[in-house]
Amino acid sequence: MITILGAGLGGLVLARILHINGMDVRIFESDASASARHQGGMLDMHVETGQAAIEAAGLYEEFRKMVLEEGDAFRILDKTGRVHLAEVGNDLRPEVERGQLRAMLIASLPEGIIRWGHRATAIAAEADGAYTISFANGLS
Repeated sequence: MITILGAGLGGLVLARILHINGMDVRIFESDASASARHQGGMLDMHVETGQAAIEAAGLYEEFRKMVLEEGDAFRILDKTGRVHLAEVGNDLRPEVERGQLRAMLIASLPEGIIRWGHRATAIAAEADGAYTISFANGLS
């Protein structure tokens, strides 16, 4: 079994990629639930990093549905409303809401892969090459 500590975006997309490739994976997350805290605001998804990971996870079409169109476009105006600079958006770094992206990744994983309420407190190497992770809730 592959263990991932943390159900942030990186841990979730890694778990999804491993899962769809037949690996037995578990995520241990310190938050009590997916809705335990606010997940932040907007996130730029670069083609070569974030979008590549989402595509490798087989979730690109679903991801595109949550993109804020022209979210990276902006204008600079003075107090009279005169435009001094206008940048049109492009599709290289579309913006998405971090909480929506996290919810999509969580929903893409089978029930039970994420173990909520597990804050790691120690990791110990065993003689056989395995590792034991101890959690604040007393489990290991």
